[in-house]
Amino acid sequence: MPDPLRKIEIQLENLFEKRTGILSAHILHAGKILARLIEALEERAEQGPGGRWIAPNAYRLKLGKRIWQTASAVPDLAALLGSKLEEHVTQSEMILLNPIQIEFTSDDSLREESIRVFAEIVRTGGEHTDAFPASDAAPIVLPHGAFLILNGSRHYPLNRPVINIGRQLDNHLVIDDALVSRRHAQLRAREGQYLLTDLGSKHGMKVNNSIVREWVLQPGDVFRLGNTELIYGDDREESITQPIPAHPAPDSPADTTPRPEKPAA
Repeated sequence: MPDPLRKIEIQLENLFEKRTGILSAHILHAGKILARLIEALEERAEQGPGGRWIAPNAYRLKLGKRIWQTASAVPDLAALLGSKLEEHVTQSEMILLNPIQIEFTSDDSLREESIRVFAEIVRTGGEHTDAFPASDAAPIVLPHGAFLILNGSRHYPLNRPVINIGRQLDNHLVIDDALVSRRHAQLRAREGQYLLTDLGSKHGMKVNNSIVREWVLQPGDVFRLGNTELIYGDDREESITQPIPAHPAPDSPADTTPRPEKPAA
């Protein structure tokens, strides 16, 4: 799966004359805007009927002076960023109630390269008939009690339908390893199991010492990204009967099992 930031870089390169020194700055700023939009999308997503997640479709951005210059210089930037968000929604198996709308405004009170994003779900009267999946659509099912152990010490609970792994800070699981790509791998819930996928990383990945592109994880599997070793575990007996609840009950004091959170992608 191509890195969405790289895809927008390529499209921006076609919009600007390469002889100008402004090109790299515009690409960098557009990439920062996209990263903040994706972050806001994942943070403000809500769970709907059938276990599907609803992504925000209205975004208002307040931009510092230098970021605003990029937004003003590219007439089609909002549409371009909107298309990238729609791709992210599709890849994360979310749904939209209405087309994505992005609005930029300048805010002199912000630092020159600051970005502030406000995201919300705009609903319409027809959302329950057209936007939601059919009533017999399969709910997203998470492996019960799934987790990763990084390099034998760090424990990371797996409680989202989609988990991105990489060196870049907007990943769900960030790995500080020079041999790990910015967006290296992805975990995606499939019928009570996690499918591990290489996202076109430079150095690839190994599972149980074999080079693979995709792998359905089983408890005890060991996979390696760069110099980082990760061990997967879950409660296999309950993993196929644990759908994401529409309204998760509060954890009891005696139950420390991680509860589902909002997804991301």
